[in-house]
Amino acid sequence: WALLTLDKGVMNVKIKRVEYEINRYKMEVEHAIQSFPLFKGLLYALDHGRMLIP
Repeated sequence: WALLTLDKGVMNVKIKRVEYEINRYKMEVEHAIQSFPLFKGLLYALDHGRMLIP
């Protein structure tokens, strides 16, 4: 799972790995980006194992 917080324009992502097929989860996040653009940061974190630093 991932916990996203947004405070004064700064997004933090905390990722905890659970028994879940990561590629399927990434597909769900990619689909959700259309409605929630901030999920781009989550997708980056899933792909790179760290937060996207602007």
